[in-house]
Amino acid sequence: DIMSSFGTAGVYFPFTAEANINGNLPSFEAPFVICHEMAHQLGFASEDEANYIAYLACVNNPDPAFRYSANYWVLFSAMDALKKADIKSYEALYGKIDPEVFLDNKFSQSISKKFRSPVQDFTSRFLYDLFLKANSQKSGIDSYNLVIELLVGELRKNNLQFTI
Repeated sequence: DIMSSFGTAGVYFPFTAEANINGNLPSFEAPFVICHEMAHQLGFASEDEANYIAYLACVNNPDPAFRYSANYWVLFSAMDALKKADIKSYEALYGKIDPEVFLDNKFSQSISKKFRSPVQDFTSRFLYDLFLKANSQKSGIDSYNLVIELLVGELRKNNLQFTI
């Protein structure tokens, strides 16, 4: 699958207004990615905003699969950010993650490894990074994780009590 070999979970084609997701995604990741791509369809171009909207849409959905998808995604995004900022806090929290969640993460990583190619690093780290920067996203590929800053702001402001 071409999306898997490029390491892409989803893509929005602005010329046709189509949102597509990678058919090889684990089912627990799909709701978040679908909502992310739908946010692009609604006109939210930046990746951090699309992730924020996807999180809100999923975490407030009555379907537990959507809520899990939101929390799974934000957990690992936040842990990645924490690892870069404070390795000791990261290590302390890492051991507190439910083992079932680790099984899902291991499954997700096994799918990624199955399709891993040298092309993937070049396309994601270089080409896609340049594409995002050329489209006014100064942080490029790292803009996906800026959603953590939005969520921390919401936590500080309203204790993650979103008003919709």
